[in-house]
Amino acid sequence: RAADLDPNAVGRDAFLQDITAKSQGLAEEKEQLEPGPYCSGACLLNSPIFSTVINLTIVVNAIQMGLELDRRPAAGSVEAEAFQVAELTATFIFFVECVIKIAIMRMYFFYSVANVLDLGVVAVSVADYVAYAL
Repeated sequence: RAADLDPNAVGRDAFLQDITAKSQGLAEEKEQLEPGPYCSGACLLNSPIFSTVINLTIVVNAIQMGLELDRRPAAGSVEAEAFQVAELTATFIFFVECVIKIAIMRMYFFYSVANVLDLGVVAVSVADYVAYAL
Protein backbone atom coordinates (compact mmCIF):
# COMPACT_ATOMS: atom_id res chain seq x y z
CA ARG A 1 0.00 0.00 0.00
CA ALA A 2 2.94 2.38 0.57
CA ALA A 3 3.66 2.28 -3.16
CA ASP A 4 0.21 3.82 -3.73
CA LEU A 5 1.31 7.08 -2.09
CA ASP A 6 2.01 9.93 -4.48
CA PRO A 7 5.83 10.30 -4.62
CA ASN A 8 5.44 13.88 -5.85
CA ALA A 9 3.49 15.00 -2.77
CA VAL A 10 5.45 17.52 -0.75
CA GLY A 11 5.40 18.17 2.98
CA ARG A 12 3.47 16.99 5.98
CA ASP A 13 0.06 18.28 4.88
CA ALA A 14 0.26 16.54 1.53
CA PHE A 15 1.37 13.37 3.26
CA LEU A 16 -1.44 13.54 5.81
CA GLN A 17 -4.07 14.12 3.14
CA ASP A 18 -2.69 11.28 1.05
CA ILE A 19 -2.35 8.80 3.91
CA THR A 20 -5.75 9.75 5.32
CA ALA A 21 -7.38 9.04 1.96
CA LYS A 22 -5.52 5.73 1.75
CA SER A 23 -6.42 4.79 5.33
CA GLN A 24 -10.10 5.40 4.65
CA GLY A 25 -9.92 2.85 1.87
CA LEU A 26 -8.01 0.46 4.13
CA ALA A 27 -10.56 0.99 6.89
CA GLU A 28 -13.34 -0.08 4.55
CA GLU A 29 -11.35 -3.18 3.56
CA LYS A 30 -10.55 -4.00 7.17
CA GLU A 31 -14.17 -3.61 8.28
CA GLN A 32 -15.04 -6.37 5.87
CA LEU A 33 -12.49 -8.64 7.55
CA GLU A 34 -12.98 -7.74 11.21
CA PRO A 35 -15.16 -5.27 13.06
CA GLY A 36 -13.79 -2.39 15.12
CA PRO A 37 -12.20 1.01 14.62
CA TYR A 38 -9.18 1.37 12.37
CA CYS A 39 -6.58 4.10 12.61
CA SER A 40 -3.49 4.67 10.52
CA GLY A 41 -0.42 6.61 11.61
CA ALA A 42 -2.06 9.76 10.27
CA CYS A 43 -4.60 9.47 13.09
CA LEU A 44 -1.78 9.67 15.64
CA LEU A 45 -0.12 12.68 14.01
CA ASN A 46 -3.48 14.45 13.76
CA SER A 47 -4.65 13.52 17.25
CA PRO A 48 -5.22 16.34 19.73
CA ILE A 49 -3.43 14.38 22.46
CA PHE A 50 -0.22 14.03 20.42
CA SER A 51 -0.26 17.73 19.47
CA THR A 52 -1.07 18.81 23.03
CA VAL A 53 1.76 16.77 24.54
CA ILE A 54 4.29 18.18 22.06
CA ASN A 55 3.03 21.76 22.40
CA LEU A 56 3.00 21.60 26.22
CA THR A 57 6.52 20.18 26.16
CA ILE A 58 7.65 23.09 23.99
CA VAL A 59 6.09 25.66 26.33
CA VAL A 60 7.37 24.03 29.53
CA ASN A 61 10.84 23.61 28.01
CA ALA A 62 10.94 27.28 26.98
CA ILE A 63 9.92 28.37 30.49
CA GLN A 64 12.50 26.02 31.99
CA MET A 65 15.28 27.41 29.78
CA GLY A 66 14.27 30.98 30.64
CA LEU A 67 14.28 30.23 34.38
CA GLU A 68 17.61 28.45 34.14
CA LEU A 69 19.15 31.38 32.28
CA ASP A 70 17.70 33.88 34.74
CA ARG A 71 18.62 31.99 37.93
CA ARG A 72 21.98 30.52 36.79
CA PRO A 73 22.13 27.82 39.47
CA ALA A 74 25.50 26.72 40.81
CA ALA A 75 26.88 23.58 39.21
CA GLY A 76 26.04 20.50 41.24
CA SER A 77 23.23 22.17 43.18
CA VAL A 78 19.82 20.56 43.53
CA GLU A 79 18.34 23.31 41.37
CA ALA A 80 20.87 22.67 38.60
CA GLU A 81 20.10 18.96 38.74
CA ALA A 82 16.35 19.66 38.50
CA PHE A 83 16.92 21.82 35.41
CA GLN A 84 19.08 19.07 33.92
CA VAL A 85 16.36 16.45 34.48
CA ALA A 86 13.72 18.75 32.96
CA GLU A 87 15.91 19.37 29.91
CA LEU A 88 16.67 15.67 29.49
CA THR A 89 12.97 14.83 29.75
CA ALA A 90 12.08 17.38 27.05
CA THR A 91 14.86 16.09 24.81
CA PHE A 92 13.57 12.54 25.24
CA ILE A 93 10.01 13.59 24.34
CA PHE A 94 11.25 15.47 21.25
CA PHE A 95 13.38 12.46 20.28
CA VAL A 96 10.37 10.15 20.54
CA GLU A 97 8.31 12.63 18.49
CA CYS A 98 10.91 12.53 15.70
CA VAL A 99 11.10 8.73 15.78
CA ILE A 100 7.30 8.44 15.61
CA LYS A 101 7.07 10.93 12.75
CA ILE A 102 9.85 9.23 10.77
CA ALA A 103 8.28 5.81 11.36
CA ILE A 104 4.89 7.01 10.12
CA MET A 105 5.84 9.53 7.44
CA ARG A 106 8.98 7.79 6.15
CA MET A 107 10.59 9.94 3.42
CA TYR A 108 7.75 12.49 3.57
CA PHE A 109 9.24 13.58 6.91
CA PHE A 110 12.23 15.07 5.12
CA TYR A 111 10.10 17.11 2.70
CA SER A 112 9.26 19.55 5.51
CA VAL A 113 11.90 22.09 6.50
CA ALA A 114 10.38 22.31 10.01
CA ASN A 115 10.77 18.55 10.50
CA VAL A 116 14.38 18.63 9.33
CA LEU A 117 15.15 21.54 11.69
CA ASP A 118 13.46 19.69 14.57
CA LEU A 119 15.52 16.60 13.80
CA GLY A 120 18.69 18.70 13.72
CA VAL A 121 17.98 20.27 17.11
CA VAL A 122 17.17 16.87 18.61
CA ALA A 123 20.31 15.32 17.10
CA VAL A 124 22.51 18.09 18.53
CA SER A 125 20.85 17.72 21.96
CA VAL A 126 21.30 13.95 21.98
CA ALA A 127 24.92 14.32 20.81
CA ASP A 128 25.52 16.80 23.64
CA TYR A 129 24.22 14.31 26.20
CA VAL A 130 26.27 11.48 24.72
CA ALA A 131 29.43 13.63 24.71
CA TYR A 132 28.76 14.77 28.28
CA ALA A 133 28.26 11.16 29.40
CA LEU A 134 31.64 10.12 28.01
